[in-house]
Parts: sequence; C-alpha cells; structure tokens
Amino acid sequence: MMSENTQNVKLSRRRVLQLAGATAALPLSQGLVGCVGAPAEQGKGGGGGGKLIVCMSESPSTLDPAFAIDRPEYSVTSWVYDNLVRLDHELNVKPSLALEWTSNKQADVWKFRLRKDARFTNGRRVVSDDVAFSLRRLLDKKVASPGRTELAVIERVEIPDNETVVLRLIGPYAELPALMATKWARIVAKEGVKDLKTKPLGSGPYEFDEYVPQSHVSVRVRDDYWDSEAGRMKEIFQRTIPDNVAQLNALESGDVHIVADVPVEFYDRVNDGEGLRIEQSSAAQWFPMVMRVDKEPFDDPLVREALKWCIDRQELIDGPLDGHGVLGNDQPVPPSSEYYADIKPKEQDIGRAKQLLAKAGLPDGFTHTIVASTDTPLRADVAVAITQMVKKAGITFKVKTVDPNTYLNRVYKKGSLYIGQWGQAYPLDSLLTPHFASDASLNEYRYREKKLDKALMAARAAVDDQRRKELYGDVQSIIGGEGPIVIPFFTRRFSGVRSGVKGYEASALLNFDLRYVDLR
Repeated sequence: MMSENTQNVKLSRRRVLQLAGATAALPLSQGLVGCVGAPAEQGKGGGGGGKLIVCMSESPSTLDPAFAIDRPEYSVTSWVYDNLVRLDHELNVKPSLALEWTSNKQADVWKFRLRKDARFTNGRRVVSDDVAFSLRRLLDKKVASPGRTELAVIERVEIPDNETVVLRLIGPYAELPALMATKWARIVAKEGVKDLKTKPLGSGPYEFDEYVPQSHVSVRVRDDYWDSEAGRMKEIFQRTIPDNVAQLNALESGDVHIVADVPVEFYDRVNDGEGLRIEQSSAAQWFPMVMRVDKEPFDDPLVREALKWCIDRQELIDGPLDGHGVLGNDQPVPPSSEYYADIKPKEQDIGRAKQLLAKAGLPDGFTHTIVASTDTPLRADVAVAITQMVKKAGITFKVKTVDPNTYLNRVYKKGSLYIGQWGQAYPLDSLLTPHFASDASLNEYRYREKKLDKALMAARAAVDDQRRKELYGDVQSIIGGEGPIVIPFFTRRFSGVRSGVKGYEASALLNFDLRYVDLR
C-alpha cells in the first residue's frame, strides 16, 4: 500500500508526459428475442480468441456483486454474472437471463420470463428461485448491501414457476427494466453465496479462474454459454497497476491490450502512439468536490454556496482538463442524459462568496484539508486548482493525496471534504436516489432535504416522460443550489487500446464491458 502524502502538491497540466516521455424511451414490454448457437472452441463470433490483458488502477475489494462499490468490482462481476437484462452502449435495454418482460398499466407490477438455457458455472440451470434469492438478498437490511436503496422500489418478489419472476413495486416505475441491469442486481447461485467475495459463482460468459488482491483477476471463457456471440476470448486477465505511467508503458510495450482509464495528460501520447488508439465515451464523467453536511463548516448552506461561487469552471476545463470537458453547474446529471436541465453555470464571483461567508460568521474565511486519491492525477490537479480559487475569498485548503485503498477505506463516505469521481448511471433514478435521498445507503454527504426526497420519489413514480423530466429538473435545481456537492465540469472517459482489439467501446457507465470484445 502506498503511504499517504501530506506534502504540498503542485499543479502541472503536462507533468505525466514529462515524467514518462481520462436513452431511448423505454417500452413497457419487449418482444421475444435470443437464440443459441453452437459455441466455437475459440474465437466465438468470429473473434481471434487468445488472452486479453487489461489493466485498472485499483484492485477489486470483493467479487460479490451485492457489495461492489467501485469500477473494478462492477467490471469483473459483469464478466462472470448475468442480470435479467443488460444495457448496450446506447443504453438500450436488451434481454439477458430474461427473454421478455411486461407490466400492468400502472407500471407497478412487472413480469419477467426467463430463458431455459442459462446455467451457472457449476452446471445447474438458472431458475426463477435464483432471481428471487438474489434480489431478496439485496433488499435484506441485515445484508447491508450498498445497492439496497437503489432496489428498494421492489416491495415483493414472486415466483409462480421456474421461468417466471413477478416484481411487485411500492409504486409506479416505468424504467424498472433498465434498473434490473444495475451492477448490484447480478444473479448469483445461492449455494455459493458464502464464498462470493473471492470465488464468484455466476452464469456469465466467463468463468472465474483466480483472484489475487492488489495483483490480478483472471477469468476463462465458457463453452456452454447461451449467447454464442459473447465471450470471444479464451481468457481475460485483469491486472492492477496503480501507477498511471506504468500503465501507459505496459500498453505501449504490448504487455497489456487495454488501459481502462487514461488520464487526460496521456491523451496525446496514446492517440498519437503507433498501434494505439483512444476510445472515448460521452461527456458523462465528473470529479465532484464532496462536502459532508454534518461536519463544520459545511453544515452551513451559506458556506456551501460560497464555495460554489469561488469556482472558475472554465479555468478548470482549460487547465487540468486541457480543454476536454464541458461546463457543469453542480448538478449530478450529465449533458448526455435526456433529463439534463440546461441551467446556466455559475460564473466566479468572489465578492458574492465573501458576503455569504460573512453571513455565515466566517468573514476571514476558514482553513480545511481537501483529500484526493492518487488513482488518477486529475483528482489532485482539480484539488490544487480549487485551492487557488478559494484562496481569493480568504479560504485556505491544504491538499492531501492518498492511495486508492486508503481513499476507499478512510475517506469515501467518511471524510468531510474530498474530490470524488462519478460516471453516468441508467436509469437516472439509480444515480440520484441512492446517493441523495435522505435515508440512502450511498449518501456520502449526509445531506437531508425533504423537498429533494419528494421530487426524487415523484420522478421515480412518473409514467409520463415529460412530467419525469420536469421533476428531475427540480432535483437538479435543489442540488445545484444549496446542495452538498460542487460539479464544475463533465469530462469524457478515455481508454487506451491496442490496434488488435476489436469491439471495444469506452462507456460512461461505471463498468468495463468486454462481453463482445476480441483480439485479432
């Protein structure tokens, strides 16, 4: 584990380069689709087979989808488990374990019909009881899954037969099928539940092989998977390489085929590299400044608002992002979302910030530590840039960097001021309610606002698309106003890819989708 770094951090847009010389409207029913073909011995779907080596900055902390909290867990579990449905790169809902689904007119009762040819890697057929077990486990307060709030719309799970699952909801939810693609709703085999943290037992296109924390995870292709187009590699080997420079060196040398997240400092180096390319997502990733509202001085909405007026948003895009971003206005909904509210971003106003601080009883400002993980240089760059901006209002921030493990264990949901990292989720309710509802399991801000809770619940229940959009506009106005988060910009997610990799697309979603990727 890397040690904490409490020394002064200096901002440099090009420092890494110098050293080494980042939906369609959902129908209420889907037609029957899906077919099973004979699996090829290797190179399924016309792929080249072989071993695909990918790398991330962090190691999975668990392989149990019920307790996944970051991208490495979301990604690996997507290789070895299935959901009822999946999302393609355009966020369209596609069949997976469920072949078709329908709802009543109120959209508060949903019926899913399962395929009969899906099996867990121990050979047992996947049946409705497995779906019920997986979902009930997520909803059990004693289990304490971070996904419980997201799935809490489900009141009861019924299984009339082996191929049918009925979900009765607490109220209307027109986007329920998309919710079933969430990283937490992967279907597990109950006979393996005690060992899921290190030995997953799923029904996905790949079978678990080995997990060495802080080193690697390997999975191997299944010959009996129902989708003959998926699982095109013989093996996927996910390496953990904390250092960004080492990641790029490995990509250039051919030691790895894909770097999941390329910091913006590396963009030109990879894009211009021989045999390399950049794959980029929509501008749906953000690095927020998180404020815990149960900690002084962030418990005062005047202080939170003052900080928002200190930020020069365009300067952050031109500086740390090197132009690769779009303006944000502290609303956790990216411009790519159909529910994005086009609210004019705040322009830096130091005079206004000072007035708000004076009203809060802090006319001389205050001093505080702001923490950034070293998983990507951009976090520290943003923290340093913000430090210079708030200084004009008399506020002193001291930047502290920590390694990714320390961040997850001691800063995330515990620290009072830090730079986070988030990406798009679909449906939008799965991004907002679990993080901002007063009793939400992932509310890292400890923010509680009755108006916001009411708007979130109403948006979740709205069957009419236009009404849902209006309600999500209200949600964004509340959070962007006195809310606990500063979101100055949205940026793209960049992946570095070798030219022989086919079928890979960078996604703004927080998973690393390799289902249909192959190596030629």
